[in-house]
Amino acid sequence: KPVQIKRWRRLSASVRAMAMEIRVNGLGGPLCTVDADVASTVRDIKAAIELSTGVPAREQQLVLGSAPLLLDDDQRLAAVLEERGGAADLTMVRRDPERLGWLEALQAEWWHLDTAPAWVRADPELVLAAMRSGRSGCHCASEELRADRAFALHAVRINGLSLGFVSPELQADFGVVVEAVREDGRALEYASPELRDDIDVVLAAVASPSGPSSLPFASAALRADRAVALAAANGCTPFPEQGVLECVSEDLRSDREVVLACVRQDGSALRHASQDLRAAREVVLEAVRTDGYSLQWAAEDVRGDREVVLIAVARGGTALQFASDDLRADREIVMAAVQQDGTALEFATMSLKTDIEVVMAAVREDLAALRYVPRKVLRKHGGLRRLVARTARESEEA
Repeated sequence: KPVQIKRWRRLSASVRAMAMEIRVNGLGGPLCTVDADVASTVRDIKAAIELSTGVPAREQQLVLGSAPLLLDDDQRLAAVLEERGGAADLTMVRRDPERLGWLEALQAEWWHLDTAPAWVRADPELVLAAMRSGRSGCHCASEELRADRAFALHAVRINGLSLGFVSPELQADFGVVVEAVREDGRALEYASPELRDDIDVVLAAVASPSGPSSLPFASAALRADRAVALAAANGCTPFPEQGVLECVSEDLRSDREVVLACVRQDGSALRHASQDLRAAREVVLEAVRTDGYSLQWAAEDVRGDREVVLIAVARGGTALQFASDDLRADREIVMAAVQQDGTALEFATMSLKTDIEVVMAAVREDLAALRYVPRKVLRKHGGLRRLVARTARESEEA
């Protein structure tokens, strides 16, 4: 029982810590007090204020300290309060009709910002509303606003590439740049040279959803850094837009561990590996398991390896074209290829193009394989003609 009481007290203290009381003031003095917890969003707070004061949520602008609250309505308020030392006093300012009209227009279509008057383009809340509706608009912000750190932090969290429009001083600000590259690693392009040579910034960039696409913008020294290359390779999604091996130094293209990590994500990375590693059976096996067509970049000896080629054609039948002459005459390999893609029959030897079982398998998979069947085979085998007719009829019905 004493243990249960202690647990209950700890739970009770935790629940109390999660709850908070927010005092809301108007320009003329206190307005109301609203209850919230760590999960409460700005929208929740505005709804509670509307219930207490009658001021519609859409007409409310909340101010924390001396600065407007620039959070999106769906974001949690607790994180901001923690940054401000837990202060729970807000000021609510009622938006005038003109400002409210612009806010609603920009929330619907960001491009209204292009023709907006100067005072709109200098208003952080209105510019950020436009950016949230279309991830664009930072370039329309006033020069003064693009030099404002608080605005820049919000802007790059919406779209990291907004870093390209903020002031040079902010492009050299570690905190702003890290937030930008976390959202989109390609924002590294707009960071100052010093920060493009900062390993923490570059690691944050390669860990972002755009991953390896940020590598071309890293300094030459960091593109030759093994830890950066491995982080980029191991953290990227399969078949990334930009390959890691394209961007790293020549030395790293000869690093077995780096190359293996890259081809496991995208077999076509094999084309950028060193000549020695394109001849390494283990490396080529990993590449063709991901992308059968990477067989084309393997060394000649490996393209004659039966296991490697079987795996390759099972992933992409027409990878048969990159196999050695001997393996394109191998019945088991050709059968595996045409079962994956009937048109792989094109790359089989003539002896297998006249093998009725191989031909039937190819035509079943894809009627287009018929163009690679010798006419004498079609004339000789009535079963093949019936299969062609049936397959054509089924295709028309489908």
